[in-house]
Amino acid sequence: MKKWLFLFTTLILFSFSDGNTSSTSHGDINQKEVVLRVSGTVSEKEVATRVIAKRFRHYGIQTGEIRAGDKSGTFIIPVMTEATGSVLRALAETRGKLAFYATYNFTDVYDEFLKLDEKYDVFEADNKARLFDVLQLNFKVDEKCRVYPSAGPVVGFAHLDDTVAVRKMLKNEIADSVLPGDMKLIWSKQQEGNVHKLIALKAGRKNSIIEPGIIRAKVATGHQGGPEVHFLMDEDYAVKWKQFTAENTGKNIAIVFDGEAYSWPEVMSEIGSGNFIISLPSEHLAKLMAAIVAGGKLTASVKLIDTGQL
Repeated sequence: MKKWLFLFTTLILFSFSDGNTSSTSHGDINQKEVVLRVSGTVSEKEVATRVIAKRFRHYGIQTGEIRAGDKSGTFIIPVMTEATGSVLRALAETRGKLAFYATYNFTDVYDEFLKLDEKYDVFEADNKARLFDVLQLNFKVDEKCRVYPSAGPVVGFAHLDDTVAVRKMLKNEIADSVLPGDMKLIWSKQQEGNVHKLIALKAGRKNSIIEPGIIRAKVATGHQGGPEVHFLMDEDYAVKWKQFTAENTGKNIAIVFDGEAYSWPEVMSEIGSGNFIISLPSEHLAKLMAAIVAGGKLTASVKLIDTGQL
């Protein structure tokens, strides 16, 4: 059995595909039409087109009047401002479900993962026999070369090719019999060399804030000169945020977007203002996230299917 015992310390930040550098079959869009296929009820389709148009405007993309397409379930949005296809796709297709979770400290659940690995004497996925053959635990090594589980919510690391096998081994009756009942395991958004981090959350209403009401999302420059998005919750969620941060002071909370974790900062003190800040690696990505959150969450499934010259 192979066990990987080295430590990753890079900070993972949430990111979408960077429209300034990514190649796309849609290319640059300048005075063109964006054609969307929207699935859902009539009401959901109407809401979806309004949400997408609002996202476009918040990002700085000028649009014309939305109209129904020739085919059922399609809508056309005239785009008057230059934007790359990847930006338009992210704005149109991203669900935009934001949530906050309390997290487990890996040092507290390390023994459970050891027990789980021992239970997997046989596993028929890619000829991998044990959990630790596909999941590298998050260890640290001291000056005397002694190995310890690292503090924080990062359980371990898995190569992109192994994430399906890891998921199968963590979502079944065997895992349920060993791991805490309220543990929710998700992947980090961004990869480092095709490696994802596995994050341990605490599920349940008491341990989470799902889809907080956001009344402002603004791009700003942080103290270190990097781009940030400053968010403000509505009054109801500001009260919940105050209680949530008070209960988790000195602990990590995970900021989750569309089911993937993009940061897990430590709460230093109670936050009573309803404010929170997210740091991102580029101004473009900060602008993109602010537009998606400010525009609202999509309940309908949306697919950008075509662009054409006006």
